Amino acid sequence: FASSAQSKKACAALIVLSCSPLVLLAGLRSVEVGTDVVVYLQGMYWKSIDGGLEAVLSGNSEPLFAILVWAATKLTGSLNGVMACVEIAILAPFVLASYRMTPRRMGIAMLLYCLIFFLFGLNCMRQSIAISFMLLASSFLIEKREKPFWALMICAILVHNTAILGIVIWPVLKTAQHHFALREGARSDGLFYVLAIGALLLLTMMICFAPDLIKAVAGWRESFQYQVDQLERGNGIVWKGMLLPVAFSLALLFSWRSGKNRAVIVTCLVLLWIGGFFWQFSSVSNQLYRLGMPFLIFVIPGVLSLLDDCKDRTISFLIGMAIASASSLFGFVFYIANGYAGTIPYHSDIVPLLSF
Repeated sequence: FASSAQSKKACAALIVLSCSPLVLLAGLRSVEVGTDVVVYLQGMYWKSIDGGLEAVLSGNSEPLFAILVWAATKLTGSLNGVMACVEIAILAPFVLASYRMTPRRMGIAMLLYCLIFFLFGLNCMRQSIAISFMLLASSFLIEKREKPFWALMICAILVHNTAILGIVIWPVLKTAQHHFALREGARSDGLFYVLAIGALLLLTMMICFAPDLIKAVAGWRESFQYQVDQLERGNGIVWKGMLLPVAFSLALLFSWRSGKNRAVIVTCLVLLWIGGFFWQFSSVSNQLYRLGMPFLIFVIPGVLSLLDDCKDRTISFLIGMAIASASSLFGFVFYIANGYAGTIPYHSDIVPLLSF
């Protein structure tokens, strides 16, 4: 309904209404839902209760997230209130980015968010906020507004330092706009494919040397020592991380038409495959799937842009169903069958009826 609202005020009210159940589920959950609540958030909350902002900033967390927790603690006075505020901080940039890029497809955007990222955000709170900021930053870069892009990317990094990987968005999108944008003089001469293949080969080499890289990162940041302690070599491809790149590639293969969004679509395709390859680090340590998650969010603007360019309603419906099915399978395998992020089963101490 928000997508079809004529008034901006009505649209905003409907979006807030749509996000409310997600904020309530995040705020009413038990501290046992999401392992990072106890590991990070609970300690920061008690520091905010007992001390000032300086005490929270002195911890092992990025400054913007520490400021958010401190402000939310002072505002709400409860850990559940802080968890609700964190969910708002995740949703707000995501909703704004989706509205900026495809305002008439907000329903699909929210559906895919719920299937792919909502449960991830109940655990990896800092990184989820950073991912939303990355998506919002990319919406400005699409419009060739670089100053807001870099400002938002800095904010993302100050929330979670893995967002530094998102800097790759800039060369990928710039190259795609140069070779695929509908403007006079644009070319599609194969250079883009050479760059994409080169990037994938580089990532493959990174995977081969992943243990050494993890140890190097652990020397830079103490919180990564857990990954070093848990190093395990796995065999084969971690196919969970390939579900969305493969689904989007197949949808693009069967429906590709030149259109105004083709540079955005190609960018999202490349970023998805980068995410799929980064996901392979989890064959070394199961916590390292987090490196691939920031890029998997680009399936959302990718499929929305693809639907905007598609004029055939039947094909649009089939694309939407295919991506929704792949996202549902991803959510089931990732969160339910394998129990990643520690968010299933969901439990609420405040409203027991919500527990399942």
